[in-house]
Amino acid sequence: MGAPMARRLLATRAPGDEVVVHDVRRDAVAALVGAGAVAAGSLAALAAAADAVCVVVRDDAEVRAVATELADHDPLVLVHATVHPDTPATLPGRVVDAPVSGGVGAAATGELAVMVGAAPEDFAEARPVLERLGTLVLHVGGPGAGTRLKLARNLVQYVAFGAAAEARRLVTSAGLAPDDLAAVMRHTDRLIGGPGVLVGREAGALDPAHLTALGHKDLDLALSAGAASGLELPLTQVARDRLADDLATLLGQAP
Repeated sequence: MGAPMARRLLATRAPGDEVVVHDVRRDAVAALVGAGAVAAGSLAALAAAADAVCVVVRDDAEVRAVATELADHDPLVLVHATVHPDTPATLPGRVVDAPVSGGVGAAATGELAVMVGAAPEDFAEARPVLERLGTLVLHVGGPGAGTRLKLARNLVQYVAFGAAAEARRLVTSAGLAPDDLAAVMRHTDRLIGGPGVLVGREAGALDPAHLTALGHKDLDLALSAGAASGLELPLTQVARDRLADDLATLLGQAP
């Protein structure tokens, strides 16, 4: 993610501005220098040359190590890595918790979703940079709030992987093509909006009793079809068992 984000900053820089880069991988730095970036030989040199530093690393330990080295120079540190939500508030210096979502393609085109947890004044300073990286930039609270939102979004994604795997097994057990399932899913998600439509305000217009009855019918049929093919569909069973409670929560009618 770091390379396409850096290239996006290069493509959108103002005349006279520089994009300074540092990485432990020399080949990664060389590629960006070839695109117009300036290489920094160390994190200290990077911090001394930059007003704001975008940190794209793997985990909490790497984020903490980078932030500690940068702190003496007091740049604004934009943490794009997905870390524990308590980590951003414990980092030294001025930190903007700014995880991103959307993948490499969206990073290249500047269409990421950026979920921001920061003090208002730090968000105001970071916003011009963040808006070059994403078309959806949401300031949702203090440090850690952005990461909590990112983890919730990723939870939906990874649970959906399990559901998609069960759907694929159901399709292939019937001799049908997974590509056809994928085409239908992509088409209907564009029309309906996917599970995100049940999380926001627009969900209030939906009838949970009606959706529960339809869901029970369809999931019972899927479970029956799976059983006939000798398949276990554990996520499907959990979804069926919890459907009424989950819809009540999503549609704002839970006690």
